[in-house]
Order: sequence, then structure tokens, then C-alpha cells
Amino acid sequence: MSNKFLDKITKNFYNTYPDLTETSRKVIMRNLIMLHKGITGNDEIKSLNFIYKKNDILKYLEKYNYLTRRNYIHALNYIITSNLKSDKAMKMNETYIDIRNKLSNEYMTKAQNNEMSEKTKKNWMTMDEYNDMLKKMKLAIDSFNFNNLQSKQYTTLQKYVIFNLYKYHPIRVDLHNMKVIDEDEDKDLDENFNYFIKLNNGNYQIKLFVFKTKKKHNEIVIDLNPKLNDIIKMFLDVNKSGWFITEESNKNKPIQKRALTNLISRGFKTWTGKNIGVNMIRKIVVTDRLAEKDKEQKKLAKDMGHTQSTNNLYIKHND
Repeated sequence: MSNKFLDKITKNFYNTYPDLTETSRKVIMRNLIMLHKGITGNDEIKSLNFIYKKNDILKYLEKYNYLTRRNYIHALNYIITSNLKSDKAMKMNETYIDIRNKLSNEYMTKAQNNEMSEKTKKNWMTMDEYNDMLKKMKLAIDSFNFNNLQSKQYTTLQKYVIFNLYKYHPIRVDLHNMKVIDEDEDKDLDENFNYFIKLNNGNYQIKLFVFKTKKKHNEIVIDLNPKLNDIIKMFLDVNKSGWFITEESNKNKPIQKRALTNLISRGFKTWTGKNIGVNMIRKIVVTDRLAEKDKEQKKLAKDMGHTQSTNNLYIKHND
């Protein structure tokens, strides 16, 4: 049954902010709906009166980290400015803007100081632990009969491929709707999809057209580390669907973004007992590769009597 009020505020929001990506719009509306349910206990939004329950909203959001709280508050900013015009609503929105900015500042302070949140500390993995997880998965996979893979075994194999790929190339959740093609087919591609390309030299490449920062980068081309070749070849020998990662329930259909997010987080929960998603993987990989360099840069900046960002201005490339 259609919710006419929700349809109305969604239309107003979309019309007011036409430059937002469809993904951003969906996230904002989802946050609004979840926040409304958390405050009122009702799934169906029939009014926006709940936005005036500031104390209840802040209490409800206490369980989340700075960034998540900020994102919920930001959703309120968008909906208020696109749907409400009263002085009372504008004053409430100004209050939420102040709260949002405070949360952003607190988050940036922690980020710039490279501080982990309590949630991150609890679920953190070193790269050694990450590699140990991959070894355990490999032992399990070695026992599979590849001529007769069971559904759960195929899912495990997909997770193993994904986790290995992210170890070398920590992209966002961009492996959804990804077609597998040969290098000779890499021309006049439909930019509504992403592509996993089998190169003629035996290596592999990813070409992204559908991703978060497309407006800035247009497309992203990633030459995969050759260390992944054997793992990927093993996988593509049994995955003949034409899609790189498929739905768990249907091996002939491409996985969608939310399902991919869930597949990854459930995989880490199964193999490590920790709550780890793509953002955490990206932090783990970057920390492993750059943490010592970052410490060295900070020490050098301190010795030179200026900031690390100023240090970066001193770096000159001779190429």
C-alpha cells in the first residue's frame, strides 16, 4: 500500500536536490525512515512532527558513532529544508546544523589524530590476522569438489575471492552488477555496469563506471595484482555466469550492492567473529601499508617545525 505522505516528502526532497546521486537520495530517505521508527515506533511516516523531539532523537542516536549520528542529522537537514517552511522548522534545522557540524568536527579531530573509536578497536584486525583468516578459508576450499560445488561452498569461494581482492585493492562496494568480459570486448561499454576484464596476457583488470565518486573521476581502471591470478582463474573456471559476483540464491544473477555489503560482513563474522565491513577493510589495508610512513612524516614535520600538510608541499616529483 502506497504511503502518500512519504511519496510527497520524497518528491519534494528529490526536486529540491536534483544533483544528489540516486544512491545518496536512497540513503537519506532510509535514514529518515529508520530515525522516525526509532523515535515513534511506527514504520509508516504520516507527519514530520517527530523532528521537533530533539532530545529523543539525540538519545536514540547515542548508540552510534560520530559519523553515523552526523549522517542521520544530515538527513533531517535535507528533509526539513525541502518540505518545511515555518520559522519553527527553520529554527529547528539551524539547531540540527549546529549539532551536525559539531559531530563533523569531533569526527575529523579523531580522524586527523588517527584515533580509533571503541567500536573500531573491538573489531580491528591486523594484516597478519587478515592473512590467517584467508589461510583458514583456503584450507576449507581445498576440500571442495569443484565438479560438484554445493551452494554454501560456492558462497564461501566468492567470499574468498572478494577478501583476497580487497587485500590488494581496497575499493568501495563496487563489485556489484559487474560483467565479466574479454579484453577484445572492451569497447563501447554500457556505462550502467562495472566490468571485470580478462586481459589477453593472462592478467585481470577492473573497470568501474558505477561508483560513488564518478562525477569527479568519470571512470576508474584498476590493473589487478598478478598475485591474484591463480585465485581468480580458479574461480572463473567454475563461475560461468558472465557476472563476477552473483547472488547467493541464484548463481546466474549479478549481486546487488546491499546484498554484496551483507555478503562481506557476514563472511567476516563467520570467519573471524568480528563485525567488519568494507570501510573497515579499507582502513585495515591502508593502515598496514601507510601507518609507519605516516608516523615518520609526523615526526619529520615536528622536527621541521611545521605541519604534515606543509611537509607535503615540500615534496617534489621528478617525473
